Amino acid sequence: MADTDLPSSGASKAELNSDLIHLIYDTAIDNSLWPETVLRIYEAFEEGEVAPDALHDLQVHFAKGLQISERIVRLQERGDLQDRLMRSLALRVELFGHDGRRIDTLGHAEAVPKLDGPRDPAPEHGFFFGPDRVRELGLPPEVASARISFTQGVEGMAAAVAHDLSLRPSQRALLESFLRHANLRRAADEQNLSYETARTYFKAICLEAGVSGQAELLRMLVLNPALMLRGDRAAEPASQIRRLIQRPDGGQIEVFVLGREDAYPIVHLDALSGGALDLLAYPERYLPLLDRIGARLVLPCRPGMFGSSFRPMTGALDHAEEVQLVCDAMGIDRFSLLSYSYGSVAALGAAAGLQKRVDRVVLASVCYPDFVAPDWRDRDFFYQVSQMIGRRWPGLLRRVIPFVTKSILQNIDNYADQAAARAKCPHEEAILMSPDIRPRSRAMLEERIAGGMDGIVQEYRIVAQPLDFDLSELTVPLHLFHGAEDRVNPLEGARALARKAARAELTELPGRGHAFIYAEWDWLLCAAAGVPYRIPPPDRRGILTKAQ
Repeated sequence: MADTDLPSSGASKAELNSDLIHLIYDTAIDNSLWPETVLRIYEAFEEGEVAPDALHDLQVHFAKGLQISERIVRLQERGDLQDRLMRSLALRVELFGHDGRRIDTLGHAEAVPKLDGPRDPAPEHGFFFGPDRVRELGLPPEVASARISFTQGVEGMAAAVAHDLSLRPSQRALLESFLRHANLRRAADEQNLSYETARTYFKAICLEAGVSGQAELLRMLVLNPALMLRGDRAAEPASQIRRLIQRPDGGQIEVFVLGREDAYPIVHLDALSGGALDLLAYPERYLPLLDRIGARLVLPCRPGMFGSSFRPMTGALDHAEEVQLVCDAMGIDRFSLLSYSYGSVAALGAAAGLQKRVDRVVLASVCYPDFVAPDWRDRDFFYQVSQMIGRRWPGLLRRVIPFVTKSILQNIDNYADQAAARAKCPHEEAILMSPDIRPRSRAMLEERIAGGMDGIVQEYRIVAQPLDFDLSELTVPLHLFHGAEDRVNPLEGARALARKAARAELTELPGRGHAFIYAEWDWLLCAAAGVPYRIPPPDRRGILTKAQ
């Protein structure tokens, strides 16, 4: 029996208690096991498998296990922060032992040759520290020498300087060639320029930089600390997409906006990860379609998430106030609502509170909190947390959700692999295996919780309780789209919502799972905008699928 296997139902309660305790501490070390462990403990309590006199001891061990895991996660987060900081710099730090072999490499480590024996590892561009200097730096005794190298390529250096000095494209191209050859004549030849034209361009560059010649320009570039930052600094910031709207209580709501100001507004309420329609990273993906159908996307960030201030909420109806504040501030009268997964609860609440202003509601991968799936044990962990643990043990959400969220950030590949392996159709598996979805999911989740965990915990608490209004009194047209192979939100829940609502139409999507919006956002936007659309067969896969 594996270390984390539990005994069969015929085992004694004492044996079960002992194995649960072992499982808790195994999970404390491997925190990717927490979803299964939390669910197993929940089942043991609910089914009376735990001896009454052992309840307190098990609770104590559970709390200790969480504390151990939280400490490990904090150490992982600290190490991850240091690694990411080093990778963001155009520096490479190499540490060598007394035999001249490399012990470790920090920072950007592409194309670093291995050393076969003791030799002076002097860098071509950077600094070399011998034994005396290494001791002065306080490095461990096994480190005999170190070198620090600059790794910013000439393309990156030229792009950074061109951005800072507002150089013209022709000047940037000449500067890049000059940095490559350190010779103006060779740079001119590479750019097919006469030497006199190159000198004219170069004088303009030096004038903008405040230097007098080639040697001084090179010295300025080498000693410029800004050039140690990796990445394309010339890229357009997302400031045109991100906006802040003030609440009457002094707080703020962050809103992502994409599309023409005079276009029809689609207010999108995303799932808890916040990246199904990734406007920050890929605005060019959505703009052509938005322009074609005369629509714009408005994504209000819910309280406590991204740049939105936290405020207490009690139920789904409270989302109407947030949407109203955003629409009033932006001069929006009428609009439609588009939601994905757990965002369904926010969309339904906003529609119920703003019925006179909402034209239609489109729900993708419908979450209906009034319905609890009989097969909940076979569903995704987050459904189990919201619909089972959240209903029975709501106080546990404040402890479990922040920790599991951090665990996902630390083990994003493991969680993604598990989700893809459990996919019930090729369409879902292809989306979950997309090379862009993992880093962007992590980046968006990190941004979503950057201000703390209160917002995401509150969202789970609201999703875990029945709707706080009568769905049968909602007169806004509801268009429901649900994958037949959805493992997160049950199809039966979407059917139950369609039966309960006054004006609901459900479209079941064969061969699709939970995340189909990533590949089929185009016709969903058309449905939300009220323009004709066609649902294609389930062979358009992947997050980068082009619009029809």
